[in-house]
Amino acid sequence: MANFFLKKRIDRIVSVAIYAFLPGVNGVALLVNSGIVVIFFSLLFTYLYLREWKVASHIVLIACLFVDNSFAIFYIALFVYALMKRKTDLLILTLILFSASMYLYGFDTGGKPRGYFIDTLGVYAIVFSPLLFLYFVYAMYRILIKEEKNLLWYISFFSLVVSLLLSLRQKLLLEDFAPFVVLSVPLMVKVFFNSYRVRLPAFRKLHTFFLYLSAHNTFLSIQCLVFSINHCMLL
Repeated sequence: MANFFLKKRIDRIVSVAIYAFLPGVNGVALLVNSGIVVIFFSLLFTYLYLREWKVASHIVLIACLFVDNSFAIFYIALFVYALMKRKTDLLILTLILFSASMYLYGFDTGGKPRGYFIDTLGVYAIVFSPLLFLYFVYAMYRILIKEEKNLLWYISFFSLVVSLLLSLRQKLLLEDFAPFVVLSVPLMVKVFFNSYRVRLPAFRKLHTFFLYLSAHNTFLSIQCLVFSINHCMLL
């Protein structure tokens, strides 16, 4: 799917490598929860839709309703995308599916209102690794103000925004949001290499340093996450 956003082979390889080594993705694989299924169906829909196989993509979107309740967030992001891009068929379908999701699964608003904004940011930092999360926020903001907003951006950006807004009131299950946010990896790679390549070699040192530091930080985050999971399983 990275072919739709990244033209160079090396960019696609870096994108796949980053995704494969994200602490959150590895954590989902170790815990064997629904997150990996959510990621699969999200990527499948995105691929089919970008290939303009609308019937197949709509079938997958309908099937998502019965896969997991977290797809309600996915429907919100797609609704905004369809609204901004004037995709009438997708707009109507996502509105119907979101309503059906609320009817089938509802939305938990119980409990005493409390702020979990900082906690949510911390979990996202674990999902990406701290440095990559900072760059993710930067990439989303840069695309918002300067670059073309595509389907992946709408999915990742609005999943992040909705989760942060809801975290001001209540504690969230981040597995309901994180699978959609990590889809932004190709966009992060694109923003990074676009910025890297417009500079002369003498002025690329900061980017190179950030790349190596992020890689080290990501591997360290993976080790900490695996250790924490193993420790919890032994208790």
